[in-house]
Amino acid sequence: MLSELPRFNFMTRRLICAAVLGAGVLFAAAPALAGDTGCLWDRMPKKETRAAIDAGLAGGPDAMQEKLVFADVRAAAAACGLDASDEESSDLSNAAYGVALQKLGEAWFETNLKIAPDKLDRAWDHLGEDAQAVVKRAMHDRSRDTDSVDGVVEAFTRLLETAPPADQAEADKRQTFTGAYISGRALRAAYEPKL
Repeated sequence: MLSELPRFNFMTRRLICAAVLGAGVLFAAAPALAGDTGCLWDRMPKKETRAAIDAGLAGGPDAMQEKLVFADVRAAAAACGLDASDEESSDLSNAAYGVALQKLGEAWFETNLKIAPDKLDRAWDHLGEDAQAVVKRAMHDRSRDTDSVDGVVEAFTRLLETAPPADQAEADKRQTFTGAYISGRALRAAYEPKL
């Protein structure tokens, strides 16, 4: 039955599963915090973040996950002025992985389509709360029903107003990195406590 689904849906499903599973694996021992986990990314050594992004650009989110190592999340959280708590470690794990996915999507769009992160931000904001909630629910609930998420990915892509992909390989790449970006934004929105 899965083989009957369009490739577009399969790729979205795979990315969501990878995002949900990766969030738990990447930062499993990390404490949670109240605030913006983007600061954690900024505190990571630039050499590590560059290697992770380069791996992700070459091989997608799974390749990025293999390269991304963040040994002392508690110290980074403290350095960011954030209050860490062991009780919410899964929230931090999910939000921190969301930052990584968002950064990967931003890097791909900037490198390949010359779309700056602020345009991606505007497109995400323009989707509206209902569309964002669809992706947040899928990430938070580890939902296997991604048909609605596929619709959000399509709407997001239209908002970017890019030329159509030249071929199926380019379309697949766009789908992968669009999914990475919106999954990252949704993970952050679902798991970062409100400031």
